[in-house]
Amino acid sequence: MTHKHTPGPWMIGTYGPNGCYTVGTKQGLMTAMTAHSVNLPDQREQAIGNAKLIAAAPKLLTALEAVVAAARVSDAELALALDAARATIAKATS
Repeated sequence: MTHKHTPGPWMIGTYGPNGCYTVGTKQGLMTAMTAHSVNLPDQREQAIGNAKLIAAAPKLLTALEAVVAAARVSDAELALALDAARATIAKATS
């Protein structure tokens, strides 16, 4: 399947002094930025959680596509697709 988004993998950049995390490619192309109030420290955790989820988006899409495709094939292929989906979910939420 062809997608119109920036190809992954995406990764989280360094935390900036303005309360932002960038998400982008290894080549330095920024795909997104998350922010929080620098005056409310509890929001920093939420901002990094958002950045992790955004960074995992290409792999989440690939894993979900594999699950959908595997649902039409063998149990063994479905098990492999589910393992990949679980690993990607863990990466996005850890």
